[in-house]
Amino acid sequence: MYKKAAINIAYIITMIIVFILVFIAIYTNLDKFLPKQTIRYTQINIENGIRFDDLVSKYSTQENKEAFITEVKKVNQLDNAKYIAKKSLIIPIIKSE
Repeated sequence: MYKKAAINIAYIITMIIVFILVFIAIYTNLDKFLPKQTIRYTQINIENGIRFDDLVSKYSTQENKEAFITEVKKVNQLDNAKYIAKKSLIIPIIKSE
């Protein structure tokens, strides 16, 4: 009886160790499992301001729209602005590989 319990405990411990090792392997190599994106930045000049929706439709694609919006807001420190009155903006150029 004790032998069977010891085998079950060893089996459970082995499965936990294997699960942890697989998790660590996947997490450390996450970039190999996800599509790669190259993000570069460029600066654009705006003469009279621009609506945020127009900026998104002009400089992003459907595939990278969410990443574009996030990066523009982060880099230019914009909140939920619908109209941008700045003279220049830094925008990302996102390319999926």
